[in-house]
Amino acid sequence: MEEYREYKDSGIPWIGLIPSHWEILPLRAFLESTSNKGHEDLPLLSVTREKGIVLRGEKGDDDNNNVIPEDLSNYKLVNAGDFVINKMKSWQGSYGLSDYDGIVSPAYFTYKLSFPNKVFFSRALRSKAYIPFFMQYSKGIRVDQWDLKQNALKNIPFFVPPKEEQEAIVEYLDKVTADIDKAITAKERIIASLEERRKIIITHAVTRGISSDTPLKDSGIDWLGEIPAHWETYPVRHFFDFRNGYTPSKVNTSFWTNGTIPWFRMEDIRKSGRFLNKAIQYVTPSALNNGGPFEEGSYILAICTASIGEHAMLIADSLANQRFANLKIRKSLSARADSMFIFYYMYVLGRFCKDTANTTTFQYADMTQVKNFIVPLPPIEEQQDIVKYLEYNTRGIDTAITQQKKLIELLRERKNIIINETVTGKVKVI
Repeated sequence: MEEYREYKDSGIPWIGLIPSHWEILPLRAFLESTSNKGHEDLPLLSVTREKGIVLRGEKGDDDNNNVIPEDLSNYKLVNAGDFVINKMKSWQGSYGLSDYDGIVSPAYFTYKLSFPNKVFFSRALRSKAYIPFFMQYSKGIRVDQWDLKQNALKNIPFFVPPKEEQEAIVEYLDKVTADIDKAITAKERIIASLEERRKIIITHAVTRGISSDTPLKDSGIDWLGEIPAHWETYPVRHFFDFRNGYTPSKVNTSFWTNGTIPWFRMEDIRKSGRFLNKAIQYVTPSALNNGGPFEEGSYILAICTASIGEHAMLIADSLANQRFANLKIRKSLSARADSMFIFYYMYVLGRFCKDTANTTTFQYADMTQVKNFIVPLPPIEEQQDIVKYLEYNTRGIDTAITQQKKLIELLRERKNIIINETVTGKVKVI
């Protein structure tokens, strides 16, 4: 790749030089505010950092945990091609062009976009090069929300190449990023295959044991089938104490300022794995309800949205949001249960939770069925042998998964660098 012949100072420290013939125009030059209200038979749209605008429920981590309100009368109309931005979370990259006709909550700004090449506009604005603008122009009002005013948004500078260069940049990025995306998809398939293999090994060990000649008996649960004849069984509702996760009020900053108690979300499991002690966000003791924190050694189980069935062990007193239930082994059974054996059994309970979930409207676990499920419990020595077996037989799989994830991160970083350098004119593609 070659460079442009002449550059000029963009006036922005993290952007640096841009081609001398590129214009610098405020976003207001391309955005026309819309305020039309939609109607309830249109699909709900959501915004994600990864994908931009998606159909609500597909993956709406930035939209109030995907809870859909009953009253949609104030929701705004969005037409395909409109620019949509979550004004409270723009600093996270929660904005983009919509591919759909639909409606969004009043927390969004919606605009008609007039720009020669909308794909270039979208690629550029969603690049890492522009995120600092949204962080700089937003003002904090809550711990995890920063309000972006329309005037501030419209004053953000945008670097505009001539139309023919926009087209060339889009064509180049389509090709290069498609190749990277193919490589990422291939590695994601490898990870999925490895994870499925891991789950099969775990499921067999914690429901059938590790001896091939053990006599079996009917578990009494069709979904589960047979289990070793000498294992005891306990209904889940009698084996665990249950509590619901919750989110302390974000308006009360005393709950979130200088917090010391980890508050976990699905993002923490994705980032840190299934043994949690450090969180992305923390709360103060004043944020806890009368039940106190979830105890170290207990488990959290996702009970709603597409993450149903995901679980983790807590290795610090902590809290989790409302997507999770907290499960603690009852004191009367704690001496008879190995905590790691139960951790592995949570894979089975999580799969049952997902398989029996109610998906008619908002996806959530059928907790009556979950609590009527069983925990098959071997003698404590056998539990410990199963744990050793699983640690040995899954170690190589875990290593391979970690390696593939690191490669994916490198590919994504390479993709970001290529996009950033191209949309800010550091390299010439025409």
